[in-house]
Amino acid sequence: SELKHIIPYHGNADFVVNSSLAYELPYLKRHCFAAFEPFLATYRGDPSRLDGVIRAERVQRLLASIADVENDDLVPPTSLLREFIGGSAYDVH
Repeated sequence: SELKHIIPYHGNADFVVNSSLAYELPYLKRHCFAAFEPFLATYRGDPSRLDGVIRAERVQRLLASIADVENDDLVPPTSLLREFIGGSAYDVH
């Protein structure tokens, strides 16, 4: 998992590459935005989840400011984004 194999070693990396692209945000909003409110309703007020709540609120505000897209037709099947939204040209599972 990312928490076990990536995050603990992040500070030791010589380089960090952020491969996200600006066009991906509306599609992430389309697929993820609805999950934020139930998460926040469940974990607000839980001190052990404060970091996650703060991050979720920040991402929710960002996504709320982005225009909606109606479908995923413009995302190429070879896009890395397809790993998360479905429709990938690659069989990775």
